[in-house]
Amino acid sequence: MKKYLIIFLLISVSFHNYAQGYYLVHHQLAMGADTSEIYLCTYWFPKYDSMNETIFHSMNNGLDFSIRHSRFIYYLPGAPGALFSDSTAGVVYWPNYALDTFAVSFDTGMTMTRKYFHDPGNPASGCLSGEIYFQIYLPGGAYLCRSRDYGTTFDTIPMNDSLVLVDVGANPGELYFVGYGNDTIINVVTSLDYGITYQSHKIPVPYYITYDLRHGTSPGEFYLLVYDSPGDYFYIYHAMDYGNTVTFQQTHENCGGFFKSYTAGRKPGSFYVARRSTYDPTLYIDYSTDYGVTFTTFTHYLDSTYTGLVNKDLPLNIKVYPNPVTTQLNIELPKDNQYLYLQLLNFLGQVCLEQEIKPGSEKVFIDIPKLEKGVYFIRLKTGDNRSLIRKVAVD
Repeated sequence: MKKYLIIFLLISVSFHNYAQGYYLVHHQLAMGADTSEIYLCTYWFPKYDSMNETIFHSMNNGLDFSIRHSRFIYYLPGAPGALFSDSTAGVVYWPNYALDTFAVSFDTGMTMTRKYFHDPGNPASGCLSGEIYFQIYLPGGAYLCRSRDYGTTFDTIPMNDSLVLVDVGANPGELYFVGYGNDTIINVVTSLDYGITYQSHKIPVPYYITYDLRHGTSPGEFYLLVYDSPGDYFYIYHAMDYGNTVTFQQTHENCGGFFKSYTAGRKPGSFYVARRSTYDPTLYIDYSTDYGVTFTTFTHYLDSTYTGLVNKDLPLNIKVYPNPVTTQLNIELPKDNQYLYLQLLNFLGQVCLEQEIKPGSEKVFIDIPKLEKGVYFIRLKTGDNRSLIRKVAVD
């Protein structure tokens, strides 16, 4: 139902895309305990009948990532895997680890300890060390489950079964839920006493079909991510008083439809958006220090350097020069290349130039348009949407 928090479902990918080698399908972003620390849970298709699940870790706001945990799984989750951190350094919760279980790590995700819990729905980590929440539905109604010992034991609190737990705020007992609204009113429901009593905050927006919420660093602070279509952008709103006053921050671009995730950071004003490219494993981390008004973008092409997987179906001996380039770029291709066209992309993944490649061409020349100086990407694509990317600097 639209009035509930929507968990964005995985858009189906055809089998020939599965077989093309590493293919990023979805991801989940989470803050860390440090002020510049984030985690990212990603899913890959290394081949058509299995996928790879990986936790990436960054200590510099997404500029660099390292692999902390990676495993092959033989089923496709229906929604992006949840991932949460703790205020304790190194603690990571992984609620979707397996059926009726979740996992907790004390070493930034490198090793996982499995915990058993019946149907761990709508998970959220708390503001205290060892605190994690789940929402469960039993024949007698809905219950909020809270652990204060890293998921070893849980207290249960009966709750209104029309509400959906979204996030846990910066103060103990501060919880955020989604309630009923309409096409132009978003109803954010808060509790300051662990879900015993509730307050409703009706937030007017021009129009929406889905939305999401992430808490900030101060009591009453949250970010509201609003979608008015399943397209290529969403709106960022910010509140400091539980939603009594909401400020529009900006319209944010998105590549790949709903393939994105976001989180606030531990440092006041910090906010992150993770986006993926549509046809290849290019990941964009947008980092804001001013509450989501402006962003710096870090681009990662998650090839074999990250995944340990090499796409052997495509020739990799591609030469791109000069680099940096000013007016004309030369690309040398092997004789057996299958590329039909190329694109020049900027750091946001926007196409600045597109050009066909004649069959059998061993050299391609690109006249560089007038562009801002910086790092760009050359994407070479085949007829079945397999692709290879090379980085180039425009001077």
